Amino acid sequence: MEGTTKLNNNLKEFRIINKMTQEDCARKINISLTGFRDIEKNRSIPSVEIAIKIKRILNVKDIEDLFDIDN
Repeated sequence: MEGTTKLNNNLKEFRIINKMTQEDCARKINISLTGFRDIEKNRSIPSVEIAIKIKRILNVKDIEDLFDIDN
């Protein structure tokens, strides 16, 4: 589909570095486990608020290190 943007992420890598489970992350950012899994597997694009919360709990300096937009 032309014009569709895909948001790739490095969530799993940063989550493992921080020794966190998907459940830990979902709980800390106050979303469902299914919601977090969908974001991590690129099945869902997080809101700006959720993306910033994820960045903070995973100790990522720049949000661009966590999320990559592929047009």
